[in-house]
Amino acid sequence: MPYYYFHIWLGHEAIEDGEGLMLPDRAAAIAQALSALREMLGEDIRMGRLDLTMEIRIHDAGGAFHVVDCQDAMARAAVVDPGGSGSDSGRVLH
Repeated sequence: MPYYYFHIWLGHEAIEDGEGLMLPDRAAAIAQALSALREMLGEDIRMGRLDLTMEIRIHDAGGAFHVVDCQDAMARAAVVDPGGSGSDSGRVLH
């Protein structure tokens, strides 16, 4: 499995990920970044502030990258009905 690195950008300030995570593919890396960004946004809201300049830049070992920003985190949010089908995945409501 490849390593993915999640560099957090807050405006012009970067927090580099020196460890990375081993994930099965790019889709899993994007899902991880979306989850982390939503968690950071939630924490900002709980603290009475909101920084919509936050983004996570996902890099793989080959140098390719994908950017996930606040707009992505909010637009791709879905509500999951845990009782939907009785399976672990639930049912996504739109």
